[in-house]
Amino acid sequence: DYFFKNVKNIFEADDLTLVNFEGVLTDSDELVEKQYNIKGEPEYNQILTEGSVEAVSFGNNHRIDYGQEGVDDTIAAFNEVGVRYAYDDITGIYETENGVKVGFVSVNEVYDEKQVEVYLEDGINQLKEEADVILTCCHWGDETHHYPNDYQIELGRKCIDWGADLVVGCHPHVLEGIDCYNGKYILYSLGNFCFGGN
Repeated sequence: DYFFKNVKNIFEADDLTLVNFEGVLTDSDELVEKQYNIKGEPEYNQILTEGSVEAVSFGNNHRIDYGQEGVDDTIAAFNEVGVRYAYDDITGIYETENGVKVGFVSVNEVYDEKQVEVYLEDGINQLKEEADVILTCCHWGDETHHYPNDYQIELGRKCIDWGADLVVGCHPHVLEGIDCYNGKYILYSLGNFCFGGN
């Protein structure tokens, strides 16, 4: 419980803690050739549950660092401890203790570019039938830039137009601004909250 011990009381008090899960949990050594590959042991799934993290956004540029085996092992690790997840066309739903169903979709615009629009719009439409609240998690933007680029603004607004209640952005590793569009919020980048990938 070391990693989230100083915020665990806050995470326990909320209805849902959702984090960007950047990396994989696998014993595989079959890495994909790239500049950075991030992985942890499968039993590190306990870090999430010990820290009161209920759901993860898994659509990001490190999901495929150890190929399909890394993805499969990580999903198995999430399932083992009951952590909900979403990526690409796989949506997630978490039901809070008071019965609110929070649906979420997660995409990696860094690699998939405008193809993510299909995942987002289809995922939002699917979740409208099941969820009370819909979150879209977008891995997007330019690393170390403190302001969203034009496509982040465009895509964030599209998500709201399609029916999302909140847009949550990651990837730049620094904080970016918050936009209010049609009464709903777009968080362009949450920065790094807890990151020990290297």
